[in-house]
Amino acid sequence: MTSLLEYIPLFVENSDLYSSSNLAPSDNKINSVGDSLEEFIKCRIANINRDDTITEILEKKSKVFSYLGNTNNIPDAILENGDAIEIKKVQSVNSQLALNSSYPKDMLHCDDTRIKKEVKMLEDGNWKEKTLFYIVGCVPKGENRVSDLLFLDGSLYAARRETYEELSTLISDAVTKSEGVEFYPTNELGKVKKVDPLGRTDLRIRGMWHIESPFKTFSDFINTKDKAYNFCTLVSLNNYNKLSDINRKKIENHVSLEIKKIKVQDPNNGAKLIEAVMVSNK
Repeated sequence: MTSLLEYIPLFVENSDLYSSSNLAPSDNKINSVGDSLEEFIKCRIANINRDDTITEILEKKSKVFSYLGNTNNIPDAILENGDAIEIKKVQSVNSQLALNSSYPKDMLHCDDTRIKKEVKMLEDGNWKEKTLFYIVGCVPKGENRVSDLLFLDGSLYAARRETYEELSTLISDAVTKSEGVEFYPTNELGKVKKVDPLGRTDLRIRGMWHIESPFKTFSDFINTKDKAYNFCTLVSLNNYNKLSDINRKKIENHVSLEIKKIKVQDPNNGAKLIEAVMVSNK
């Protein structure tokens, strides 16, 4: 299985890499790749250079990604035979993450009704769940650079999916059991049909999920002040140990990286702690 952790060195070896403008190809290739945080991340992982042609960009991406996302569904990308990635951009390290209609994910499940069929059929449909990393980048307002970049293991951040689905079901049931309401089930919280006397108006009931800034949640560990560019990865010890010996040594022997073992609260039970690993730039 390909882990996002294998690509950590790409984000710390050259301090210039955090400026998205350095990755934007000339001639507006593929909508000026590198202009957005999402494309910046994908280009770094795929080792795309400024002078690459459109064909070279597509070929490089196809070698490392099995899925490149779409506008309306999670995730934003999936590594070939590996981890899922959801990319979020904020202008302040204190800003909540806007997840819209998708509740927080501890991992990606194949039976999630909100993911595309193309995702379900990856690896011949023989997967059940994938490790999901939130990649959160702080791009200060008016600036074309990433000041803080975080790779965050979803299992350290979000509760089990049942926690969120139970609330969604509770809200949907409240609507369906309301007298005189014609309810139409959807992948959102629901839809009420024929609200007005002539049946012309429908009401979509859609969740708008937000979650506390991970920079705030893990402020005891993440440094957002000392350097112009702060890079950090927080991953469960269990997922960190899935790395091959070769990839683990590349991280642990990297001269610009610092490794610490930490403990964080279990998102499902605050009385319990999860062993985790923090990787940050020096």
